[in-house]
Amino acid sequence: MDLAAIKKTTDRNQAKASDPLASAWVSANAGTGKTYVLVQRILRLLLSGTPAERILCLTFTKAAASEMANRLFKDLAAWATLPNIDLARKLSKLTGKSTDEATLRYARRLFARALETPGGLKVQTIHAFCERVLQRFPLEAGIAPHFSVLDAEEATALRRKSIEHILSRAASEPASAEGEALKIVIAHAGEDRFDEILRYALTDRDRLKAALNAAGREADRLDGYEPDLRAMLNVRAGVGEMDLVEEMAAILDTRELDEACAILAEGKKTDQEIAVNLNLAKMVAASQSRAEAFAAAFLTQDKSLRQRFITKGLREAQPALTARLISAQEIFHGLMQEYDALRLARASTALVRLAKAVMEIYDGEKAKRSALDFDDLISKTFDLLDKSQAAAWILYKLDGGIDHILIDEAQDTSPKAWDVVEYLADEFFSGAGARDIARTVFAVGDEKQSIYGFQGAAPKKFADMGQIFSRKSETANQNWHRIPLTLSFRSTSAVLQAVDRVFGGSDALPGVHLMSSIVEHHAFRQGQFGLVEIWDTETAEKQDAADPWSPLEDHAPDEPVVRLANRIASKIKYWIDDKTILQSRGTPIEPGDILILVRKREPFAAPMIRALKARGIPVAGSDRIKISDQLAVKDLIVLGEFLLMPEDDLALATVLKSPLFDLTDEDLFEIGHGRRWLLWDALKAKAEKNEAYKEVADWLSRWLARADLTPPYEFFAGVLLAGERRERMISRLGPEAGDAIDEFLNMALRYDDKEPPSLQGFINWMRHSGTEIKRDMEQGRNEVRVMTVHGAKGLEAEIVFMPDTCGKVGAGRGEPLLALENGKQETGEGAHLVWSIPASRNVAQIQEARQSKRSLEQEEYHRLLYVAMTRARDRLYLGGFETKTGREKDCWYDLVRQRLDPILEPAQDSFGNRVWRHGSPQTVEPDRSRSTSSAPDWAEDLPGWAKVRAPKEPVRTIPISPSSIIPLGEEEQDEEEPAGQAAISPLRLASGNRFLRGRLTHSLLEHLPNIAPAEREGAARRFMGERGRELTKQMRESIVSETLAILRNKQFEPLFGPLSQAEVPVAAHLPAAKKGDVPIYISGQIDRLVIEEDRIQILDYKTNRPPPRIPEDVAPAYLIQLAAYKLAIGKIFPGKPIACAILWTDGPNLMPIPDDLLETYRAELVPRRRSRT
Repeated sequence: MDLAAIKKTTDRNQAKASDPLASAWVSANAGTGKTYVLVQRILRLLLSGTPAERILCLTFTKAAASEMANRLFKDLAAWATLPNIDLARKLSKLTGKSTDEATLRYARRLFARALETPGGLKVQTIHAFCERVLQRFPLEAGIAPHFSVLDAEEATALRRKSIEHILSRAASEPASAEGEALKIVIAHAGEDRFDEILRYALTDRDRLKAALNAAGREADRLDGYEPDLRAMLNVRAGVGEMDLVEEMAAILDTRELDEACAILAEGKKTDQEIAVNLNLAKMVAASQSRAEAFAAAFLTQDKSLRQRFITKGLREAQPALTARLISAQEIFHGLMQEYDALRLARASTALVRLAKAVMEIYDGEKAKRSALDFDDLISKTFDLLDKSQAAAWILYKLDGGIDHILIDEAQDTSPKAWDVVEYLADEFFSGAGARDIARTVFAVGDEKQSIYGFQGAAPKKFADMGQIFSRKSETANQNWHRIPLTLSFRSTSAVLQAVDRVFGGSDALPGVHLMSSIVEHHAFRQGQFGLVEIWDTETAEKQDAADPWSPLEDHAPDEPVVRLANRIASKIKYWIDDKTILQSRGTPIEPGDILILVRKREPFAAPMIRALKARGIPVAGSDRIKISDQLAVKDLIVLGEFLLMPEDDLALATVLKSPLFDLTDEDLFEIGHGRRWLLWDALKAKAEKNEAYKEVADWLSRWLARADLTPPYEFFAGVLLAGERRERMISRLGPEAGDAIDEFLNMALRYDDKEPPSLQGFINWMRHSGTEIKRDMEQGRNEVRVMTVHGAKGLEAEIVFMPDTCGKVGAGRGEPLLALENGKQETGEGAHLVWSIPASRNVAQIQEARQSKRSLEQEEYHRLLYVAMTRARDRLYLGGFETKTGREKDCWYDLVRQRLDPILEPAQDSFGNRVWRHGSPQTVEPDRSRSTSSAPDWAEDLPGWAKVRAPKEPVRTIPISPSSIIPLGEEEQDEEEPAGQAAISPLRLASGNRFLRGRLTHSLLEHLPNIAPAEREGAARRFMGERGRELTKQMRESIVSETLAILRNKQFEPLFGPLSQAEVPVAAHLPAAKKGDVPIYISGQIDRLVIEEDRIQILDYKTNRPPPRIPEDVAPAYLIQLAAYKLAIGKIFPGKPIACAILWTDGPNLMPIPDDLLETYRAELVPRRRSRT
């Protein structure tokens, strides 16, 4: 079929899919415009007269909901302003019908109607919809009105708290059911994996609840759980572990053992080995040891039957003995299976018991907080519609508000979410709900792209729901369309041909098609250059033993991972430097054209990003950042750990080497080598003789003083501000450290709001936090993107690299829990939850469950490959890195290489490397409208006036802050430095409290005059104890003494009397004094202002030590500041005498400033300011 015919079929299918009078189930290949079809359907629904509030559109993510809403509003906004001819053309293309004047008027009003819809357009995630339903019917759902929704971080912390509560309770009552369960679980999991195993059990609470319900009788006490598991696993009722051990130990009596040992000892080597183990069984008395000896004789290490049990010659010579031993072997194997199954049943029941207890505590804690988590939103809504006594009434109320349900990315919808949708849509097809108007269900998805099985998505459910709604629609005599979309607008022919070769044909990979019998793609971009290139894998080479004195590295330079990362980075660098043309576009390849996909971030993402940065290639970094794994955050956490326990030498050493202080290995060696005490003590001792170490020790001492008294956010914000430490960390660790630091501070702020603020609590909370930053990787910035395939779903790029192709199925998952069918359900829902402990490998039912799960993982593995390959628009590069054992069987690399082999051609790349290629040539004009750095598709050309040079602006007023005015060539003087000092110490410049003394003194002089004289000293000391913790005790005492001396001095009483005001803001506009000058606007704050009947006094405090002796020696910056204040006050109080003075706190000494001196600096105000601008 040619492109014209395929395009015509696609247009017809898209029109059927958007038909507002029919329900539709759309299966759309990657790149075929799923979102476009969905938006077109909503527009046609609105145009047909459906009120916006009666349309419910459910999406998989908030980003997808936002994108869809933006597209809708963009189109509706355009309709409101388009000329009639253009609007009529658009509407005719949308509906396939001619448009009259009334329809045009109606279409123009839709934008306003959509904006005014109560509650807005219902384009939202299933979680957001369920939240709305529960908010509307909280009492019927059995939850608190005005409940809150826990975010993932809060839910994790609450689960952690619940687990700790149960562990504490179980440990304190070891004889209780929970105590016994804890012993069993720890025995099988160990302390290292205990948290992980329990977390898996709690991950899917619906599955856990279903398993508990499946236990039947007395499920609250779990009395029925283990008996049911025993029956399912063919374990006899009432038999215990020791009973089975005794049976195994008695499998052969002493006479039989003597006979067997004597005969086997004369046989071949294999027979003799069996004789040794049987002889050991005869010699030991303990049943456990005897059973172990029999196991060594009868079974292999993995507890399966020995296949070469008794050699052929001995079998023929001793048939009777052989028959007896083989019979004993088979019986023993059955007993061993039963023994392992019993242990499995006990371990599984113990784990479920603990998980059930944790779940109950967790639910109770949520109830106390009137909160729900994300899983609750769907499960509570389902229960509301399924089990509530008011379910019929609720469905009736909801039915009255929804006429059309649309589901985007339907293949990723979980079974429980489908159940909610089915309840809502049931009324569309039956009873009072089947009203005269057409009420429809629409779903668009692609089972080949269902890759979220770990979140509950099931592609089979998508296909099943299509069948269910199809039957219901036919029963109700409603129109129903099942529509395939196969024309891809994204990828070139070469890429799609490769995809069809890998996933199509009679031997299609399992898991990629359920609704369609074949996988077939058609390319819209005919005649454009496309390329699929496969590289040889990077193999592991034998490495020399590492030098124990060399620094540790994440990856050695010659590791396969690093070699492949360098090869990709070099190729990208060559493209950019050489300005290699992207043929389909006719412009050079840019960094933003490139997407590098990995199955999981480790081990490839970090070396890849490093290789790109090393070559100066712009790279967006990782798409997800786990906060607690970021170096900047680790440095801040370890600082907290040291402050909580100064005896922790390792924590202190880490802090000293971090960007917080930047000490070197040599510095650490000098401080710590040969010490006889703590590293902290050694640092303080060295600080007495080394100024650099003194600064470090001073900062740590200040932070130690504040750690127990300051909330975490305030504390860490102060640490990062002091000495520009945030800037230091970003400079050393890279720009991405800024994102991590910001989120760390946000987490500290949230912790302060929700928990009793303490550094110990916050550090512990951070250790267990799994918070991640999900970075927006939509193509906008011109940077290479390195992402997981899961994160890249929905994205595309001109060039895609797939370097992570040699890994095994299910790598990184390893979930230890399985659902064992109990015969009561057709699906895994309600099945018993079993823990596949190592001993369960020999249990047949567990082997079957594992194989079933492995098959599901294999299918999703194939679908993940499909998603990865279909991200590419023009070029797809596939490579791989192997481990020492080679690459995994049936890995992506082998699947693609083998299936593409007939169409691949050998070639050499620009670096001389052997590659295999399949391509399509450029035979049409390049599409130059596409460019990574171009504006988004919604952007419009700038209007003409925006391209005309703006006329010269008139002279504008210059704003001046008096305290910031500094004469050219001079620096602002540090109040803490002697007036005549030639330079400020670099160590003092780095200090965060360089101006702290002045600020504290100003604050005391502002507030103490308002306090009764007898109470001033106590108030001053309390204030300094709180705000001056970073200063030494001697300095704090000095500030208090100086301030009180000023306030007790009779000479200064008028300055602090009832006619005075503290910290007076002042602002004034001063026109140009003469032609050519610039008008100025003065804005500042006067330390003290005294307004008397006959004059005004302006007072400025300064803490310089020692102060100048005469006004002429005062720093010019201070004099300009006073001149500016005098100008501003003169503007406000014209004609009144104004006196200015500086109060030097060291003395104290009041220094009046002569008017003629101020006039000198007043004359310099305007020209100085003007010259700086």
